[in-house]
Amino acid sequence: TISNVLPTVKSLIVFAQAVLVMTVAGCIGFVGLGQMGCRMVRNLLLKAAAPRILLLDLKQQVAEEIAAEFPETAARAGSLPEMTREADVVISMLPACAEVQAAYLSEEGILKHAKEGSLLVDCSTVAPSTAELVQQGAAQRGLDFASAPVSGGVLGAEQASLTFMLGGEERVLERAEPVLRHMGKKVVHCGGAGSGAASKLCNNLALAIQMIGTSEALGLGSQLGVKPEVLASIMNASTARCWSSDTYNPCPHVMENVPSSRGYAGGFGVRLMHKDLTLALEEGHRVGSMRLPLGQRAAEVYAELAKSDEGGKDFSVVFKHLFPEIVKARS
Repeated sequence: TISNVLPTVKSLIVFAQAVLVMTVAGCIGFVGLGQMGCRMVRNLLLKAAAPRILLLDLKQQVAEEIAAEFPETAARAGSLPEMTREADVVISMLPACAEVQAAYLSEEGILKHAKEGSLLVDCSTVAPSTAELVQQGAAQRGLDFASAPVSGGVLGAEQASLTFMLGGEERVLERAEPVLRHMGKKVVHCGGAGSGAASKLCNNLALAIQMIGTSEALGLGSQLGVKPEVLASIMNASTARCWSSDTYNPCPHVMENVPSSRGYAGGFGVRLMHKDLTLALEEGHRVGSMRLPLGQRAAEVYAELAKSDEGGKDFSVVFKHLFPEIVKARS
């Protein structure tokens, strides 16, 4: 009967999806092995996303170290053209618009050397106009391209729990999702090429404001005699709950295994957050001089931080910037 057949059909569908996720490409090329990229590519390697994964970064040592961890699967690419000519899928995770444009649009870039039928996925946080420019170049060469910036931070990259905000055609999403699922738990199709980038900038605009607000609340509470651990537990069970409080708390030793509890080392850098806020404000101006007063003030705070001795630290160091005496007492 139909009722007896349906469970079997469902099982076959689940099995087929699992096989699809496990066998996504003959060769993957990964460009950009910073705080995020090195963790993302390790998940590709751990989950055997492809029989061969090529690694490329300006710091050759990073690529060599990862290749040494996975000698049967990973190898350091000699150059971007060399990697691109071999890869079926190219993933990039780069710092800013200039690096993305150079990687994709230059004479030695990805679009110039990608083989026919390649899938190109840029996970960098860039302006929507940069994503659209690369997409136009890819379309001219008949290549599938998606801009798929991520949310979840270094912890999400390490735990393969990132959210990918994909901008591109629906059919490109269908090709990209099995690869991205090795590195994240959610892939959201946001719309056209620039929509993923736009979504990421809006997310980070909110994130910066939340991190500053969480820091101010914890600092004020501490000055009023409420321990940060106590106030954080209240906030996390109340209306102030947010990622900056319950997952990535900026006050040292409220949570372990986050940057604030290891001297704000690693994580998502202050200068990258300032870059994202600047891009968000520029986009607001571009679409009609939108008023973003909290975003503007957050950008000013992170601009101050970027110029300080803490400019190389994780963006949660804004708590130390505002309340250095509390951090000193808890260190």
